[in-house]
Amino acid sequence: MKSNSNDRPPILQDLGNGSWHYNYNITEVEIQPEPMAEQEGEQAPAARKAYDYDTVEVWGRPDYDKCVKAVLRSRRDETEEFSLINKYNAFVLGLSTDETDKTEYEAYLSEVIAVKAMVRADLQKVGIEVTGSKL
Repeated sequence: MKSNSNDRPPILQDLGNGSWHYNYNITEVEIQPEPMAEQEGEQAPAARKAYDYDTVEVWGRPDYDKCVKAVLRSRRDETEEFSLINKYNAFVLGLSTDETDKTEYEAYLSEVIAVKAMVRADLQKVGIEVTGSKL
């Protein structure tokens, strides 16, 4: 889910109900105020900083596997993932001649690698060591 905040969000945010938000892709942005009819002697409001970011919900104490899974599932569900795998396998076995079956799956694998690297780096920033991952 895309989010925006005036304050920099924490990478991991305890919601107090057994779930956490994992906030990622946090980017500082400058918000320009809406143009207003300027009156004599008034200055236009200054631009302000805000933060755009993505967020997913994780149940239980967040760890590497939970965060990776939550991010990947927010982008694609299991059915879509299995479809990519099946199309790729059909291409590899010669049952499909559609080159996009191969390239879409390769792009997905690159996305998975990037998500894993991002989660690993984010968790290290908050002092969580990543060891013994199932993913």
